Amino acid sequence: MDITTGTTKTLSVLVPSELHAQLDALAKATGRGPQDVAIEALHRYIEADAAYVALIKERGHEARAGAFATSERVSVVRTKY
Repeated sequence: MDITTGTTKTLSVLVPSELHAQLDALAKATGRGPQDVAIEALHRYIEADAAYVALIKERGHEARAGAFATSERVSVVRTKY
């Protein structure tokens, strides 16, 4: 992720010492700066979490619409596992 394009904002975050050491070690191992590793990690986390939240909302709409598994379907799955 190249932060030299577009606008940027500063984000100051206090992290546990062990996490900071892991960040530094990963940055060194990959030849990147800690800032680049942290930005990539934030991008990945936000993307994954946004997808999870979208899925929860979708399932909530289904539940409110009454789209539940039938008792028969639950029994089939239960006996399968």
